[in-house]
Amino acid sequence: MKKKLLAILISCILIPLSASAHSEEFHVGDQVPPHGEKKVTIYFNEQCHGCSEYLHDLVAPYLTEQGYEIRWQDYINDPSIREVMFFRAEKLAIPLELQSHIMVYFEPSQTIVGGHLPLSLMEQILNRDESLYPAPLIVSQDEMVDFDDAKAVSNTNYYVYSPGYEVQSYSLEQGLTSYQDWFEVNQDNQMEVVTKGLTLPLVLGAGFVDGLNPCAFGVLFFFIAVLAALKRTKKNILLTGGVYIIGIFLAYLLIGFGLIKAINVIPSHHFAAKVSVALLVLVGSINLLNLLLPSFKLGYKIPRISKSKIKEYLIQGTYPAAFIGGFLVGLCTFPCSGGIYVGIIGLLSISTSYWLGVGFLLLYNLMFVLPLVIILLLGLNPLVLNKLKQLKSKHSKVMHYLSVVLIFVLALIIYLWL
Repeated sequence: MKKKLLAILISCILIPLSASAHSEEFHVGDQVPPHGEKKVTIYFNEQCHGCSEYLHDLVAPYLTEQGYEIRWQDYINDPSIREVMFFRAEKLAIPLELQSHIMVYFEPSQTIVGGHLPLSLMEQILNRDESLYPAPLIVSQDEMVDFDDAKAVSNTNYYVYSPGYEVQSYSLEQGLTSYQDWFEVNQDNQMEVVTKGLTLPLVLGAGFVDGLNPCAFGVLFFFIAVLAALKRTKKNILLTGGVYIIGIFLAYLLIGFGLIKAINVIPSHHFAAKVSVALLVLVGSINLLNLLLPSFKLGYKIPRISKSKIKEYLIQGTYPAAFIGGFLVGLCTFPCSGGIYVGIIGLLSISTSYWLGVGFLLLYNLMFVLPLVIILLLGLNPLVLNKLKQLKSKHSKVMHYLSVVLIFVLALIIYLWL
């Protein structure tokens, strides 16, 4: 039974990861064309009518005329393509505001065009003297503009960027030579591209604080007391409690993967980050109201029906029952403390690649269950267990306030990151 349970746990974690790895390797391997060939990869959303019209009626005929072989990549119908698109953008350090719903990569040259540009400007980009410009060169304009409307064109700006230099903005009426003139003066002022190092300590700290939630604590206290009443040895209490914690870990981890998939459905990371901020503010506000108004209770505790079912499993005191009980606790505590989790995943979606994000997600969940591991170890002593119960009862509200503060801090960090 133990070996079978372990096999199920491992397969639950490895199967989704291996599937994602396969899809990414398949697409990344064929990005660079053979020497001398002119290829262009277009990442687009087929469901966007205006985008498809712009690409198929305007861009595609022009690129075909110029001798480019077009590789169409619809990232809405194939999520693995979206992962590759985000990976390429991150590898080139393309700012979020320049990551458009249309991304066009010209290969083998280091030219990237985002969004909707008039053909006259695209022609200047492709025919430029590359020795006079930095590489890679990213040119983006995200709005759908009627290029026949002179006023609309004059009132719309496009953006030019190369890693290490500030983003420059010009009216669509201005040609690319405006950026060439700017670069000629500023090419020696290249800035060091610094990776934001705030993510790791924030993930570790947030995971630990998220784990300090009374929802999971109360059930663990109950479980330890049940095992002690059943005259279990300390070793058995430790092992059975460990299986219970593994159940919580796996449930919360799978919720995290689900949130990542949900965020990846949103084409723009920039927009996904805004959605995360809005959700954080909403969840933080609800939690704050729960604290300030005793009569207002919305999603703040494990439901009574779920709690009774969880206790039914835990009273059995077996490994499978402990795992199922822990898994249910992991699912049911998400409404209680999931605001921080949503914020961290929103932050990871705009600041890391897919696989680095998976690594951070694992670290977050390890930190999330760390307080439970500490309580399990300390709770082997009945006197210490009673003291922990008293502390939990006394400081429960403080922990909730700390959670609310962290939710709003995460919302602010993501907002400032945009």
